[in-house]
Amino acid sequence: KAKYPNIYTDENEQINITDNLCICHLIKNLEPFSFLGTGDDIKGTVYEIFLKATLRGEFDQYFTPREIVEFMVKCADPNIGDVILDPACGSGGFLIQAFNYVNAKIASSNGSEIENNNKFKNLIDKCLWGHEADYDLHVLAKINLIMHGDGWNNIYQGDTLSSDKLPDNYFDIVVARHTCIDAKGIYKTLKIGGKLLLRGVD
Repeated sequence: KAKYPNIYTDENEQINITDNLCICHLIKNLEPFSFLGTGDDIKGTVYEIFLKATLRGEFDQYFTPREIVEFMVKCADPNIGDVILDPACGSGGFLIQAFNYVNAKIASSNGSEIENNNKFKNLIDKCLWGHEADYDLHVLAKINLIMHGDGWNNIYQGDTLSSDKLPDNYFDIVVARHTCIDAKGIYKTLKIGGKLLLRGVD
C-alpha cells in the first residue's frame, strides 16, 4: 500500500485470511521458489496462472485466448505515444499486450537512452487506460499491469458510459469486447477519433 497507494480505492481494504493453517501451508509450498531477478515476464505469467483460476471460479469470467489478444493488438498496431483504452478491461489482458507491443517498439527505436526512458515513462503514465465495472476485477487489473511492468495508474472502476474519468476525444485506439458492451455506444460517447478495435470473435 505504501508503494502503490491507489490500487485499492477502499481505504479499509485488508487481507481477510484468518486460517493460520492455510497461511502456513501456502508458505511451505511457495518457500522453495524465488522470483528475485526473474523479470516482469515470469512474474506476470505466474500471476496470470493464479488469476485465471480465481476469476473462473469466483467471477465466472473467461480469458480471451492469448493468441487472439496478440493478433488483435498486432492488427491495431499501436505506435509510440498512442493513447489506448479498454472500456471493459477485466483483468487487463489487452492493455498488457498493448504495453508489451509498444514497449518493444521503444526498445528497438533509435533514440538515446534518455529519450527511450522518457517514452517508456509516457507509456506507463499516460498511454494505458482501462475501465471496469467490477471493483475486484479492476484491482486485479492494476496488480496484473504492475506484475508485467507497470501502467496501472489510469485504471478506474465504475460504469464506463457515465464515467467522468475518461476524457472526450482523447483516445487513439480502443480495445473493447463487443459481447459485453455496445461498442458503437462507447465510440459515440467518448467521441473517439482513432481506431476502434473489437475484442473477441463471433
